[in-house]
Amino acid sequence: MFNRFRVHNTQIIAVISPTFHSSWKVDDSVTSIFFRQGIPLLDYSKDQHFSNSEAYFTDGHHLNNEGAKLFSAIVAHDIKSILKKIN
Repeated sequence: MFNRFRVHNTQIIAVISPTFHSSWKVDDSVTSIFFRQGIPLLDYSKDQHFSNSEAYFTDGHHLNNEGAKLFSAIVAHDIKSILKKIN
């Protein structure tokens, strides 16, 4: 599946969004797929900026506008760091 991207020299970075409830767990089979393929995985599911913070969610699963802006800024920063290491 990922070979299509590699043929075109496309860097894949997987991202798991933050969750409101820090008890939610990412399935190990999901993370192992990316690990085996050498694909960086940014897992924000338990990020302390967001966990149990009603200020950033419209409900238990979806970020509101303020949360989305913060999350986008954090992801952009982290992706830039990964790309600097790769290039």
